[in-house]
Amino acid sequence: MLVRNSQAQVQNCDHADLHVGHTNLVGCVFQSPRQCFRGASRPRLCESAVNFILKMEQNLSTPTFEILPIEIIDKIFSYLSPEDLARSVQYVCRKWHQITFNYSLWKNVVFKPDKSISDCEIMEFLHQVPMLRQFAPQRRVRFGHILDVLCRECPDIRSLVLDKRQRVTAQHLTKIRHHFPELQNLCAGFEENVAKACVDVISSFSHLKTLRLNTDYLNKPRAFRPIINHCQLLEHLDLGHYFPANDVSQKDIIYLLRKMKHQLVSLSVTCSELTQEIAQNLINCTKLRELSIYHIIILSDVKLSEIRHLGNLKSLSLPYLGGGRCELKQLYRPGTWPKLVKLDLTFCVFFGNEDLRDILEFSPNLEELNLYGCETITDDGLELVYKCPQLRRLNVAYCYGLTDISINYITSCSKLTYLNLQWCIFMTDFIFRSVCNKLLQITRLGNIVEQERRHQKNKPLSQFR
Repeated sequence: MLVRNSQAQVQNCDHADLHVGHTNLVGCVFQSPRQCFRGASRPRLCESAVNFILKMEQNLSTPTFEILPIEIIDKIFSYLSPEDLARSVQYVCRKWHQITFNYSLWKNVVFKPDKSISDCEIMEFLHQVPMLRQFAPQRRVRFGHILDVLCRECPDIRSLVLDKRQRVTAQHLTKIRHHFPELQNLCAGFEENVAKACVDVISSFSHLKTLRLNTDYLNKPRAFRPIINHCQLLEHLDLGHYFPANDVSQKDIIYLLRKMKHQLVSLSVTCSELTQEIAQNLINCTKLRELSIYHIIILSDVKLSEIRHLGNLKSLSLPYLGGGRCELKQLYRPGTWPKLVKLDLTFCVFFGNEDLRDILEFSPNLEELNLYGCETITDDGLELVYKCPQLRRLNVAYCYGLTDISINYITSCSKLTYLNLQWCIFMTDFIFRSVCNKLLQITRLGNIVEQERRHQKNKPLSQFR
């Protein structure tokens, strides 16, 4: 192998991850995943590795990459960002054209152009990645023009996730269905005047497994039933997040749950009145792992205790949950969700310290906790956060009752990587430094804002360390 045949050159490489006698080439060629393109999770070529390769090429009749098997090159390139794959690698490796059509290389690559990339640059990029499978622009684009290029240059698209403000037409969807018959993931929005035609087209996507719709039309009776009736492989369904006035009708939710009870894995829906019948049908969804119900305000004959029977839940989101303390007390009991890793109670204004302590004490696998806007939470509520040793993300923004005492509890979470303390106005800069010094692995101390610097967001951690 390359490394074994070049021990002298290896000793000149200052990258710690390269070991003589090993084939750990990936560790040499790339830096850590944090040093990446526009904050993506893929590493970039490090300078020492590039110099190492150039030195080796001076002593080899064949360029360094050329003596490696395609499988190893493919593994190396899998660590690069989509931008690097399209624009840089072709100038580094002559075998680039041989692996361009390698399925495994593009399997997990997602192209996510943001506002820093123009529409023209997006179309230019698509010309260079014929095997791209996942396209997810982070802003509104000239979709008609880009769709033309996408259909012509990237025939193997399996996932198309558009910005929530992007609007498509039935003609767009028909074209997508024609050119991408294997499409499995679709996120799109459309205006009410074309909604019925769009729903009819979407219902003909035979391989669709994940669907998210951004439209106000879904509150109309029977609006999305064609999709439920014809998309037989659908497992993940997001019907959007709207104000209670535009929520999905109870009859349609019940119809959905009955029709998909053996296949539904995740569901996100706005439902202001969670009835006993809806709750019972939720329990019958045996594969359900992720549940998000927005704006539950009216608790007619419902007992939230019914949701406790969803013992396999890994993610539960109940943003803007209404009602009172007695209803919330029914929601959680020891051992309710032993597999729960994510809990979102955004703006659950009746959620208090006692409720939080119950959750923290009996959720050892919890990794993400969102208490944004839970105004009644104080330091006492966070005292047991140490019982969640796997906690990685914590959002306590707008929890006005938290003080520096809470930080002492939070720093017990050694795996925490994200912490949002926005408008925790009784916390001091001194305690922020304590967080950064004790939790060195935190990559984002989100939205630190006090009254005197209320317009400043994402303050650099270096200012506190």
